[in-house]
Amino acid sequence: MKPARPMPRRLPSIVRAILLAILLAILLGFAPLAATLAAQLCLGPFGISPGALWHALFDPASPERFAVFTLGLPRYLLGALAGVALGASGAIFQTVTRNPLASPDVLGFGAGAASGAILALRLGESQPGFTAGMAVAGGLLAALVVYGLAGGLRASPRRLILSGIMISALLAAVNGYLLLEADVQDTQVVLAWLSGSLNTAAWHDLPGLAATLAALIALCLLRHRSFGLIELEDSLVTTLGARPGRQRAGWIVTGVLLVAAATAVTGPIAFVALAAPHIARRLHGGRLANPLAPALVGAVLVTGCDAVAANALPIHPPVGIVTGALGGLYLLTLLLRADRPGARGNAF
Repeated sequence: MKPARPMPRRLPSIVRAILLAILLAILLGFAPLAATLAAQLCLGPFGISPGALWHALFDPASPERFAVFTLGLPRYLLGALAGVALGASGAIFQTVTRNPLASPDVLGFGAGAASGAILALRLGESQPGFTAGMAVAGGLLAALVVYGLAGGLRASPRRLILSGIMISALLAAVNGYLLLEADVQDTQVVLAWLSGSLNTAAWHDLPGLAATLAALIALCLLRHRSFGLIELEDSLVTTLGARPGRQRAGWIVTGVLLVAAATAVTGPIAFVALAAPHIARRLHGGRLANPLAPALVGAVLVTGCDAVAANALPIHPPVGIVTGALGGLYLLTLLLRADRPGARGNAF
């Protein structure tokens, strides 16, 4: 009698879920991201034909290779990574606060990261690592203050929003004071950075941001079960055996690190963290299981708006100006839709 052949060991369900999510993300996100890359390189200031673009990717002697690899690709990849960070952070904060209008800007975390980066620029330190560290420190400090004012582990979503609005207003005043005290040259640099720009993108900006995002997105996927829990009422979460305060605190730290990592490199890019989760929910058809879908939508938003800025406008403004303008139009559309007869009470 032949010995029974051992059954192949199946991957744990969490590993299979993560692999499936990554595969779906690649399949669903590649097409629009590739379209925005092609639009950015083949139209506008680059004007590279599709055939020349193909040769530039694989032929080291191609004359267009400098434009593609030195100017185009770093800008595109930086925009995509920043969009991933902002989209994921927006989904986290909207879920934590149970408020569809919550975003890092509203909660003060983006302003805290901006304050740290402005202080680094005022100190005359232009090293990317120092600026990034100051932005992360500013975002975490703002989050600590907001969370403390809201009640710490007993913080409710409503108190988080109110505390965040207050800290955001105070930090806006601090940032304005820092700009008034700076000389003209430093002020111009800071104002260009505050508009959210990809104009100075270079390859050395990518490794640190990419590594940070890889670690944080992997953490989000590993904790996808608790992502659904924090959307529930605290009493129900406690009944299920979880601690809502600790779960909320962990997700807030993750969201702050995401937005601080992006803000340190590109400056505060408006609207993406607010809109990406809404668009992802409409495409997904309901609630979100994890922040991955909003992250992909955020990448498409930033790269798409940068392509619009390069091709549809007479000058090439910072991408944050374009996303802010489109954000206002998007909110106006939601407002008009909410006023229609028969519309749901919450159009968001």
